[in-house]
Amino acid sequence: MQSGNLIIDSFLKGVNWRHGFPEMWLTNSWTSLLQNLPQNHEINPYWLSLFFSIFACTPQPPEGSSSNARLLNMEDNDTYHSCASTARRIAENDYFSSSNAISMTGGTSLVDGCILGCLAIPLLCDFLAAKGRVCEAWKLMGAGIRDAQSIGLHRDPDSSVWREMSEEEKYLRRSAWWGLYIWDRYVQLRIPVLKHIPTSEPNLVLFTRQAFILYSRKTSDYSQN
Repeated sequence: MQSGNLIIDSFLKGVNWRHGFPEMWLTNSWTSLLQNLPQNHEINPYWLSLFFSIFACTPQPPEGSSSNARLLNMEDNDTYHSCASTARRIAENDYFSSSNAISMTGGTSLVDGCILGCLAIPLLCDFLAAKGRVCEAWKLMGAGIRDAQSIGLHRDPDSSVWREMSEEEKYLRRSAWWGLYIWDRYVQLRIPVLKHIPTSEPNLVLFTRQAFILYSRKTSDYSQN
């Protein structure tokens, strides 16, 4: 699994600034995944989708790099994207009927898994857009936004209507929703399509400058703790 460790490290150093995953959370989650594999546990497929998405979006070292650094061929990025898409389909088709799949966020909540899937969507869209497949990214974004709204990611996690949740879950919820929102607007700039998240729809969080500043402050505070 050394290659996976190197890819995670490369992602954190060169790509994660665009996505804002907490470094400790990501590395601990990757370690937990590796520890569960030899024990024949059923793994939450949303975790597989997220990590395969990370692998697909992490650039390979240049040709002149050492052999230890360049462990994979460029074609493997396409393979990882295919694996991420397959894991997502498995999650959507089978996970909701499974009582054994584990969620390494501290519970077995189906919502936990769906949050991971929403975090993976911007990564998959990033990969597709880099390949010039923006229309596919737009379709995938629509599916991700529907999933996000079904579990309330568009709602303020600090609201009193929610059950008590950890700061980590609040952070991940905000990151997932803002990632989807930003990509929804980015795709609209690339091709003439409708927004998946209309600004005037009732009961949705309004994306204002003040809201983004508040989100940035909260996520910054969490990342530094």
